[in-house]
Amino acid sequence: MEQNKKRKLHLGRILSFIVIIALIAFLIGSFIKNNEKLDNNGTPKELTPEEKLKQQQNAHATCMREVIKEEDLKEEIKNEIETLKNLFTSNSHLNFAFAYLDINTGFTISYNADTEIYAASVTKTAPALYIYDMASVGRINLDKKRVNEPRFSNSGSGILKNRAPGGEYTLRYLTELMITISDNIATRILQDEVTHEAVRAYFEQFGVTSLYTPAGLNFSSLCGNITANDGNRIMLAIYNFYQENKTGLGGELWNYFLDSDYKMIGPGVEGYKVASKYGWAINAIHDTAIVYSDNPYALTVLTNRGRVGGGQTFIRDVSTKVNRIHNLYHEQKTQSCAFHLD
Repeated sequence: MEQNKKRKLHLGRILSFIVIIALIAFLIGSFIKNNEKLDNNGTPKELTPEEKLKQQQNAHATCMREVIKEEDLKEEIKNEIETLKNLFTSNSHLNFAFAYLDINTGFTISYNADTEIYAASVTKTAPALYIYDMASVGRINLDKKRVNEPRFSNSGSGILKNRAPGGEYTLRYLTELMITISDNIATRILQDEVTHEAVRAYFEQFGVTSLYTPAGLNFSSLCGNITANDGNRIMLAIYNFYQENKTGLGGELWNYFLDSDYKMIGPGVEGYKVASKYGWAINAIHDTAIVYSDNPYALTVLTNRGRVGGGQTFIRDVSTKVNRIHNLYHEQKTQSCAFHLD
């Protein structure tokens, strides 16, 4: 017993000694680091031109990432935002929602952005990312083939409805069809492969809560509901996946969205690449997108104007106004942060 006590005491002394040595090393290192910044008289050393430039660039980059408070926006921007919101409030009897998010600063503008609206095909964005992300970590094989069984039959959009059941298609090809031409049969097959529940659980990490609501959707429900904010969250997750995997699966998936049909946000932002997915049904017409400018942003517009209610024109008008606000906002950012580079 006495011998065990002596061993514990000895071990305690060794650990204390190690801690003291580590603390001394830290203090010496801090002293040396601080001393390198001082001259022989103890005053701060003057930065070299290279050090000064790097310091200015870092300060400028930090400034450009900071959001401008609403009260500090220029009057021109405030007026443009008011005009944009009037597009929605003047039609308040209709079920509208939109959400804009500047990716670099977090600046947002929205209307009814947390209201759940029937999503049509907008929610096809979600399984596409889930499948490709799972493939990137080896949990899904994109070259796995699925048979187009009669139970997947659907008369909506796409080309597989024109082919006889029994054909075999890879998950990669089915995902491409689901995004580029919104193929409903491809979507049904993929939903059978990965399930609504798995996709919804996956997107919880991004703060998405409205996907496929109401809860408990059965197999026959392709779409469910979505909010404009959640539409942006899904597109932002796709954008980040692309940024992390540009030359691999991220680039492949991103190209599907760049090549997707019926771009309604695109015509309002000419000159920029637009990665998007539309949603279109009798009583709904939507678009959700990443506008890939020098300062990229997410935009989701949900309406119930449908096929005959001028929905395409409305979404184009909204995206045009949003793009103007976005550019004015970044002009103000550039001007307000320029002093860091003087």
